[in-house]
Amino acid sequence: MAGKIKTNGDLGNHSIENRLIATRGKVNGKDVLTNDCVFNFMQNNAVEGLTFHILKTNKHHLPI
Repeated sequence: MAGKIKTNGDLGNHSIENRLIATRGKVNGKDVLTNDCVFNFMQNNAVEGLTFHILKTNKHHLPI
């Protein structure tokens, strides 16, 4: 699960899958998904790869 800090400061869950299919806005009335946005950025800027850093935390503690 990916973390999301709520407006009251609590840490909530938001799956990686949900983040990838989340909309980043609309173009010509169609949603632009995160994975499409990242793919197009990589194509347009000749990015060959990405590195992800995953931090494991307890349910109610943020990484320091």
